[in-house]
Amino acid sequence: MYIEPNTTIKLYSGIPFDNTYEHTLWFDDIVAQNTYFHGGTHAGRAKYTLANNSYQRVEKGKMRIALCADDIYDCNYLAFQNTNYGNKWFYAFIISVEYINNVTSEIVFEIDSIQTYLFDMTLEECFVEREHSETDEIGDNILPEPIDTSNIICSSYTQTNNMRKYDLIINVSRYKDGTDYVNGGMVNGLMQGMTPRRFPLDGDTPAETQQNIDTILDYLDDLINDNHQDEVISMCMFPQYYTGNYPLFPAEVPVDPVYIPVKFGDYVPKNKKLLTYPYNFLDVDSLNNHALYRYEWFKKKESGGRLYIKFLTEGTTSAQPQIALIPQDYNGDYVGGYNMTEKLVMDDFPQVGWSADSFKIWAATHGGSTAIKTVGGSASLAAGGAGLFAALGAGASATGFLAPLVAVVGGVLALSNVVNEAMVAHTMPAQERGTNSGNIDVATRRKDFYFRFMQVTEQQAKVIDDFFSMFGYACNRVKIPNRSGRLLWNYVKTNGCNIVGSAPADEIRKVAKIYDRGITFWKSPLGIGQYHNADGTLIDNPPV
Repeated sequence: MYIEPNTTIKLYSGIPFDNTYEHTLWFDDIVAQNTYFHGGTHAGRAKYTLANNSYQRVEKGKMRIALCADDIYDCNYLAFQNTNYGNKWFYAFIISVEYINNVTSEIVFEIDSIQTYLFDMTLEECFVEREHSETDEIGDNILPEPIDTSNIICSSYTQTNNMRKYDLIINVSRYKDGTDYVNGGMVNGLMQGMTPRRFPLDGDTPAETQQNIDTILDYLDDLINDNHQDEVISMCMFPQYYTGNYPLFPAEVPVDPVYIPVKFGDYVPKNKKLLTYPYNFLDVDSLNNHALYRYEWFKKKESGGRLYIKFLTEGTTSAQPQIALIPQDYNGDYVGGYNMTEKLVMDDFPQVGWSADSFKIWAATHGGSTAIKTVGGSASLAAGGAGLFAALGAGASATGFLAPLVAVVGGVLALSNVVNEAMVAHTMPAQERGTNSGNIDVATRRKDFYFRFMQVTEQQAKVIDDFFSMFGYACNRVKIPNRSGRLLWNYVKTNGCNIVGSAPADEIRKVAKIYDRGITFWKSPLGIGQYHNADGTLIDNPPV
């Protein structure tokens, strides 16, 4: 039985993808595909349409057509439909063109398995290594990437500025409050057997600061003169914001909002994953400790179109005072929103040394009760009296302690042991009490929590942004590959792609290997392979 040749062949020039399958076109349905390849006014319209050809075999990979080779050397794609046997279009890449005669050419072709079976195969769940994600907000995609991030810099920093002024905390075993003595109690949430006395240190002016210092020194002198110097347990400097009136619980001082940086130098990335760790994160340094915080783990707040995060500081006064920086709404749900498990603690506040005049302490301790100690050795009153006062100095006579110490026995002054004790006390070096840490950070008033905005360099950010735009993000999940979730293009790479459909088994295996190698689907033929605008800026490809 004779069957009239009725196969249609179309030849295309300038189809923007090839048999490497790095790129191809995405169509939502077969109507859209037919519109591109067969629509009369579309950019993909065939250069030549040949009707009434003989049946074309898919596996043969060759066909002869009635066109001169010189007329079709610019063609890179073809489609054919064996109309007598069905309405399916087969799409193929033109591999070569062979001259047969002046009116006949032979074409070697390879079936385009993606376009030919695009709507005949269904992708099932499989392991997806990479793809363009369906969402792209900060924190949506945080899996590690095979990217070098060794060039991390501190792009800028801010600080609390809550530690510019200091008080002196003198911890005493007891002190007199009116007519009663106070002996410790509950202070800033800690039960203490001593009581902190707060003395303002830093003033608004140098004169006020000096006045505060004089007040402190007068207090210490009064302690010595009253023989209460041993009641001083320790002294330390502590920021004024956290001293207050010593409430039962630690003093809470809020921190100004910390705004999340969304630029690398002057460069604004297109892919939001660049705004997460390890490309963009917060390092808080207290100058004796530091902690790393990831922006994506905060419940972010917004003000004036800018995202920010919050911290709280708490300070407690004790012999070893501390201030804690506590992240708010970070890495989980916590009582009150404060993550106490990932707080940063600041300590190492200077313990202040102080000098107590040894002679004054000896005089205050012994002046009213020292008994006469008679030992061998004598001196005449005339010879020894003047020498004694000369040795002790005017300060000794002013105390009046000599009278009860002197006993005249037969005109002989028996003073040697007592005088020796007084002389040693007067000439002893000052006794150091407490420990001076010599903390240069407090001395320069620079001790604080420093919020350091850590980022990759601007140049590296551009490189990484290009990579993400081309190849999406690491996925590493078992799911159905996402081939059309972005505005302009979608890259997908699988491992062990799982496909079912109405197609030959070898074609299914071939397509599965294509997905395992990685392929990019484009929404428009005019933009295939173009990731940058004419001015060099990266094209935005947001989720749809």
